[in-house]
Amino acid sequence: MLSTIMPSATTRLSLALKRVFTGVMPVAALLVAACSAPEMVLKGTRIGVLPEVTVETADPAALAEGAGLPEIVNINAAPMPGLNAGHAGGNPKFQAPMSRSWSANIGGGGTELTDLAPPVVGDGRVYTVAPNGIVSAFDVKNGGSIWSVEIEAITDDPLP
Repeated sequence: MLSTIMPSATTRLSLALKRVFTGVMPVAALLVAACSAPEMVLKGTRIGVLPEVTVETADPAALAEGAGLPEIVNINAAPMPGLNAGHAGGNPKFQAPMSRSWSANIGGGGTELTDLAPPVVGDGRVYTVAPNGIVSAFDVKNGGSIWSVEIEAITDDPLP
């Protein structure tokens, strides 16, 4: 019964430490902070070490020149997928769904796992190269074969 009424020595010590840290320590911290020396201010002119922020404006003559962008190109007349070699993008006026205009066999696939070269469009023709070394040209309007030639036999590299 005595143990339930009277806390143990460890508990009493713990309570005493709690009182010290919650009561005495904050007061001591305030006293130490109040006793510090005043900030020393050096005499002389203050020089900023960070660069000043300046807002640059465009030269009106340069604005008149424009950005040097090329003329707008119809995506249907683009020479390759992605509009150009840099894959500039698609046609924002595209209306889905698309329909197939024509299809053609561009050649055999070869025996090794190879990437299929993308077709190139120019002068009303679609030029393709197959993994087995067959280069072909097709009419862009109807897919008719214009010519086809084998540029190399598959020996070490299936693509030219």
